[in-house]
Amino acid sequence: FTQIAYVDINLISIILYLSAASPEFLEKREYKKKQTALHKAAVYRRRSICQILLEDGACPTARDAHGKRPRRLAYDVDDYALAHYLQREELMFTIANGREKISV
Repeated sequence: FTQIAYVDINLISIILYLSAASPEFLEKREYKKKQTALHKAAVYRRRSICQILLEDGACPTARDAHGKRPRRLAYDVDDYALAHYLQREELMFTIANGREKISV
């Protein structure tokens, strides 16, 4: 493994553990920007982390302090494939839940 691959594997393991042990972790927000783990994964172009978070129930329609969704943050960092994936997840979430956001 390269050093980056090793970090990715450890990070994924931590995310899987936290989301299984504490589902409310998915909607926790950091103080200043009010971003969720999904926002952070999108802005850092962490596609596998985004996928894990969404599979575990993260809300793709959550907005940060600036009104941006994870999809928009991916678009802002020029990751159009991730932005498209997140947009599809937003649509599926809205269809499945009949509303934009689930209250936790």
